[in-house]
Amino acid sequence: MPYRISARMLGKLAMPDFCPRCFWIEMRSDKFPFALPMPGIFSSIDAYGKNVVHSFFDRNESLPSWFPNIGRVAGYVRGLHHSTFNFTDGSNAITLTGVPDDIFEMEDGSYVIVDYKTARLTERQDALLPLYEVQLNAYAYVARHTGLAPITSLFLIYMEPQTGAETWEQSASGHHFSMRFSATPKHVELRSEGYIDSLLNEAREILESPYPNSRIRCQNCTILQSFMDIVRKSGESKPF
Repeated sequence: MPYRISARMLGKLAMPDFCPRCFWIEMRSDKFPFALPMPGIFSSIDAYGKNVVHSFFDRNESLPSWFPNIGRVAGYVRGLHHSTFNFTDGSNAITLTGVPDDIFEMEDGSYVIVDYKTARLTERQDALLPLYEVQLNAYAYVARHTGLAPITSLFLIYMEPQTGAETWEQSASGHHFSMRFSATPKHVELRSEGYIDSLLNEAREILESPYPNSRIRCQNCTILQSFMDIVRKSGESKPF
């Protein structure tokens, strides 16, 4: 059976609290019962920041001075879209999807993948690094198979809002206010293709399981089991 897995979803396999059963349910369900949607404002800010960078580059043929140094950039890849930026691994019939925020072409002909995160770089954000590492390496995996090679570096760029009191007076006018952001880079290790291959194989094994085991002390599975027990006790026959 063919599957489509996003780079971010694949990244969940690398998290310390990964639960095979939750992954299995989420992949097989139209809507995961415990998923909290990410507020759209963060995607809007990420997209706006990318457009600001592109607009500056189009005018000046260089990145803004505040942009982190990622090397000597010759341009950025245009027209990235999920309809073309994907790859189906024939060995396990899984289509890997997901589009990075930016792919920059360097002066030496190599490429650097960048993903923007609207957040402060804190210990809590660091806890998501295993997921982000897979996500960016999955983008690199797809990029290589769609003709964008070699990939030499992966970066997360945290767009951190500047909310200190020193910015209040400068950011307000009679009709609107503005918020400043600072860009903080974090280098992500570029792994071999075998790293993504092994995760795709693991995902396939879980998805082909009749009903995989839960992670020990998984809170979501505990809640789901409680719901199922209530249904059984009430005499309902509808499965969850």
